[in-house]
Amino acid sequence: MFFVLKLTSNWQNWFNRKSDDMAAHSSGGEMAHIANVYKVLDATDPDKMAAGQIKMRAAIADAEAKAREAAKLQPDPTLSMPLLPPTWTLDVVAATIPKGRVNGSSSGTAFHVETVSLDRGPSSAVLTFQEGVGTTADHELTIYLPVGTNDDLAGKSWSVAKEAKGKAALQIVKRWTMDPKFAPVQKTIYNGYAMKLELGEPTRDWQPGRIFLALPDTNQTVMAGEFSISIPRKLPWEVSHK
Repeated sequence: MFFVLKLTSNWQNWFNRKSDDMAAHSSGGEMAHIANVYKVLDATDPDKMAAGQIKMRAAIADAEAKAREAAKLQPDPTLSMPLLPPTWTLDVVAATIPKGRVNGSSSGTAFHVETVSLDRGPSSAVLTFQEGVGTTADHELTIYLPVGTNDDLAGKSWSVAKEAKGKAALQIVKRWTMDPKFAPVQKTIYNGYAMKLELGEPTRDWQPGRIFLALPDTNQTVMAGEFSISIPRKLPWEVSHK
């Protein structure tokens, strides 16, 4: 029992120190760090209802709350930009990117992009433009980019003409909800579309970009404008100093 109490005390002190650090530094990486600690606790403590476990989790919850408060980002610079409806065209040369916040139309209705996210894997990155929440989003366009985990995205650009095929074209996935009672409809487009995509130099919190994307569907789905991708920030002890 003494060992359990001592272990609990050590964990409590450790989290108190990390909580103070989180409150002093804006960050995005601490969420994953806390999640990993939960996994360690589950793997090393077979008694999930033990008193020590409950106290440890309470300490983690307190640290997580402080981390969320500390992780506030600078405002998305595109939020103040106007919504300028793009013009649909499959001529990539004639396509223009309006100097406004990314928006468009999908399946015959307005597409107001609310979130832009980038998920990176070993050999590709998934760039997603979404209106709505999660798997039940009203509209969603996803682009699969041929970049590796450690590739620098700053300055990267792609231009895809409707004639492009194979490796010259990128895979596009369109998802939309026709009826909220049912699962979203999904369609994959491999070619026949027009796209311009440019990624700029990142700031502390945001990766800027510009896009024009028009699909060859009967509803003339199109999306264009400027956007920002949130950049997760790490705490000092999570940054490599090699």
